[in-house]
Amino acid sequence: REVGLRKVLGAMKSNIFNQFMLESFLLCLIAMFIAMIMVELILPGFNQLTGKDLSLSLSGNPVLIVSLILITLIVSFVAGSYPSLYLARMEPMRILRAGTSAGKANKPALYLRRILVISQFSISVILIIGTITVYRQLNYIQQKSLGFEKEHLMVVSVPAYGYRDRVASFKDDLSADPSVINSSMVSGIPGQRMPFLTVALPDANTSRAEDAASLSEGFGMRVLSGDADLLNTLGVNIIEGRDFQRDRQSDEQDAFILNEAAVEWLELKDPVGTRFDYLYNMDPPKEGKIIGVAENFHYASLHNEVEPIMIHVYPYYSRYLIIRLQTEQISTSVKHIEQKWAETLPEAPFSYFFLDTFYDNLYRSEGNMGTIITYFAILAIIIACLGLFGLASFITEQRTKEIGIRKILGASMGSIVKALSVEFMILVLISNIIAWVPAYLLMQDWLEDFAYRTRVGFWVFVIATLVSFIIAFVTISFQSLKAARANPVNAIKYE
Repeated sequence: REVGLRKVLGAMKSNIFNQFMLESFLLCLIAMFIAMIMVELILPGFNQLTGKDLSLSLSGNPVLIVSLILITLIVSFVAGSYPSLYLARMEPMRILRAGTSAGKANKPALYLRRILVISQFSISVILIIGTITVYRQLNYIQQKSLGFEKEHLMVVSVPAYGYRDRVASFKDDLSADPSVINSSMVSGIPGQRMPFLTVALPDANTSRAEDAASLSEGFGMRVLSGDADLLNTLGVNIIEGRDFQRDRQSDEQDAFILNEAAVEWLELKDPVGTRFDYLYNMDPPKEGKIIGVAENFHYASLHNEVEPIMIHVYPYYSRYLIIRLQTEQISTSVKHIEQKWAETLPEAPFSYFFLDTFYDNLYRSEGNMGTIITYFAILAIIIACLGLFGLASFITEQRTKEIGIRKILGASMGSIVKALSVEFMILVLISNIIAWVPAYLLMQDWLEDFAYRTRVGFWVFVIATLVSFIIAFVTISFQSLKAARANPVNAIKYE
């Protein structure tokens, strides 16, 4: 009506176009300033969550300034161009006769609104599926058996050189502490990448005949060293042969243990008793035999498959002392151990952490990603609900006469709400169908980074669909109930 009156009073198409474009620009400009304020407020928390150091600084950052200006201008043009061109072309008498209910003339606008609502809800559904999948993978990681017991393992950093004999003495003293189940000196801990060192298989007792020469001359393998209590302290099971024994002095000179992955990789027929040499930085080489096969354990993160590893007794390379504690009164045990450390190594700092906490930190980035994607999903849902609410308001207003006639003919409030809601539920269903394929492909691609991963199950899509339907119904119910409860007389007298 405003446009019609303006045109009757002599406004040109250019005047109408400029008016709508100016209004669109002002709205986008206000939105841009509000967004900058929100970003400034949110950035500290975002930086803390992601470990980044981002800042919103316009001074000396021409790229950011130009980007903000371009975004504002482009969004203003896209948002304002359709109503500007559409209304500027309409005949004034047609506008004044149609009023706010322009009938068929508004169909292009209605189609555009539907497309936008479908797009918004599709993005929301993709993010909902992404959020569920990320948290499922994190839960899978936390629940998966690692092949060793990481709980209640205290890790104490061992000083570099000149202290190892005293640390070994300190370790022996811990055996008298009832709160200490076991302890061991070790070169590396689960969660770290073990070094790739040179070993040899002199007898080549393997079905890999073509590799026999190279295996006997030397090849690379992950290596973990420590004392005889290493595997027992970690809680790694021996599935063939035996573990290291403290009362066997020969175990330090000539005993090796391989994991299942190493036996499979080397295709060893009878691993226990097979000759095995350790060559790296050893003069002469450490020659011995395989005394046992350890069950595969995840000494790296679940992003990687379990690799072949050789374990031997060699405390010289020890960088940590791992201590398995009783579950009761852990804080008291830590204080007692710290006190003993101060008595035995007063000049060395006492630095410790717990292995389960260290191991969980391997997946901090995935946890942060889950939190961030959850926030984006909530934001996308809010934006989609705003679009759906606007579409519901628009369609309800278009069908005001229809609703009034239905009520006069005896339609119940429930039937009217149903009639108004069906169309929106169809739009939400279309949004879900559109979102399923890209969501599946995106999550499958993300899960490829994990050697051990959960699946994107069908029920994830079912939950996302149900959530989107509930959100949509709650959003449109306000407008539907409002229209259904309106006085039908007012509806009939609408124009």
